[in-house]
Amino acid sequence: TYEDLINEKRLEFAMEGRSWFDLIAWSYFAPEEAMNYIENQTNEIFSLYYIIDMGKDHNIELPIAVNYLPYLGTDKYSPAELKQEFFKLGLRMGVSTSDDRSYIYISGLDKSFDKGVKLLEHVLSSVEPTQSVYDEYVEGIMKKRSDAKLNKSVILWSALFNYGKYGQFSPFTNIMQEEELKNMNPEFLTNLLKNLYSYKHKVFYYGPKNMEAVQMSLSKEHMVPDKLLDYPEAVVYTEKPTTENKVYFVNYDMVQTNIIMLSKDGLFDKKLIPDARLFSEYYGGGLSSIVFQEIREARGLAYSAFASFSVPGKIDESNYIYTFVATQADKLEEATSAMKNLMNNMPEASIQFQSAKEAIQTKIETERITKADIFWTFQRNLERGIDYDVRKDVYEYAKDVSLEEFEEFFDEYIKERKYNYLIIANRDLLDMNKLNELGTVEELSLE
Repeated sequence: TYEDLINEKRLEFAMEGRSWFDLIAWSYFAPEEAMNYIENQTNEIFSLYYIIDMGKDHNIELPIAVNYLPYLGTDKYSPAELKQEFFKLGLRMGVSTSDDRSYIYISGLDKSFDKGVKLLEHVLSSVEPTQSVYDEYVEGIMKKRSDAKLNKSVILWSALFNYGKYGQFSPFTNIMQEEELKNMNPEFLTNLLKNLYSYKHKVFYYGPKNMEAVQMSLSKEHMVPDKLLDYPEAVVYTEKPTTENKVYFVNYDMVQTNIIMLSKDGLFDKKLIPDARLFSEYYGGGLSSIVFQEIREARGLAYSAFASFSVPGKIDESNYIYTFVATQADKLEEATSAMKNLMNNMPEASIQFQSAKEAIQTKIETERITKADIFWTFQRNLERGIDYDVRKDVYEYAKDVSLEEFEEFFDEYIKERKYNYLIIANRDLLDMNKLNELGTVEELSLE
C-alpha cells in the first residue's frame, strides 16, 4: 500500500539522515493518486487540499467555474443550507484557481474530518447551476473589471507590467470576454466542476490524524476513475526580448508620474538566487537602500523608488530586472536619468552593503518554516527544480560575499541593459518630447 511505501521511505531517509523535505519531495513525484501528509502536533485542526495542476492557461473557463461554485447549492442543499452544514461541523470549504493550478479544500475541526470529506465530495458531485445566480455572478465580474480601470496600481503593475513582458497577449489579457460570459450555459460550468476529479491531482493533508486513518476515509469517499485524465495543453505566453529601449505610455488623470524600467534576462538559474536576493536588498530593500537614498533622500526626485532582480517561480521562465520611481511629472527626465545611472554604475557603499548582507542573514536566522508551510514551500521549490532548502545557499553567500565579488555579478547581469519603460501619467502634465528621448513610444489605451 502507499502507507507501506511511505513508512519504508521514512525509515530509509531517517537512516540516511535526510529530512522531511526529502520525504515530501519523494511523495510529490509519486503516482497521481498519492497523498502528501504532514502531522499537526499542535492542535486538533486539519486542512485537506485537492491540488489540480490545471488552471486558466489550460482551460479558460476553469476559473469562471471554480469561482462560481461558492454561490451554488446541490440537489440536497440550497447555498445557504450548504454553508450552514459546514458551519455546524466547524469547517470551512474553499476553492481557488490561478493561471496554472486549482485548489479545492476544507479545513477546521479534525473531529469533523470524515463528515467534512463526505460533504465536500457531495458538493463536487451534485452541484446544481442557477441561471439567476450566474447572471449576478457575471455582473460582479464585469464590475470588478470596470473598477480595475480606475485603479492605477492594477493598471501599472498588472496590465502594463504584463504588456511590457509579453505584449498584447498575456496572462492578464487572456480572459473570457463579456459576450462569452453572458452567453455561457451555467450547466457547462457545473459539469466542468463535476469532472475535476477525473484529472490527475494530488492530495495534501495537514492535521492530527495518522496517515492510515486519513487514507481510509478518502478511499471511501473520494471516488476517482481508474485512469485519470492528462491535463489539456497549456497556453504559452512569449516573453518579449528587450533588445531596444521602448516606452509604453498610458494616459491617466493623476498628479504623480509612475515609471517602471523593465528588462528581460536569461532563463531561471538557481545559482543566481543569492545574487538576486542581495541585489534586491542592497538596491531596493528599504529606507537605507542605494536607490532610495540616492534618488529620494539625496536628490529629492521621487516619492518612492526601488530596484529588484526578480527570479521566476518556474524553470522555464526568465529573470527580470526592474526599477520603480514615483515622481512629479516635471521631474521625469531627471528621475529616469538618475535611475539609469545607478543601474549602470554601482555605488561602492561598504556600510550599506554590509547592512544588506546582515539583513538577509538576520531574516533567515529568525524564519521558521513549520507545519503546512513545509509542504507549500517545498512545492514552490520543486517548480524551480530545487529539492532542498535553498535559503542555505542564500545565507552562506550573504555571509561570505565581498563587495568586489558582488560587483562582478552587477557588471554581468545589471549594467548596460535596454529597458521597456512602463509609464502611467497625466499627458497634460508631461513633456511628451521627453518620452521620445527614452525610446520608441507606444501609447496604450486602458482597453
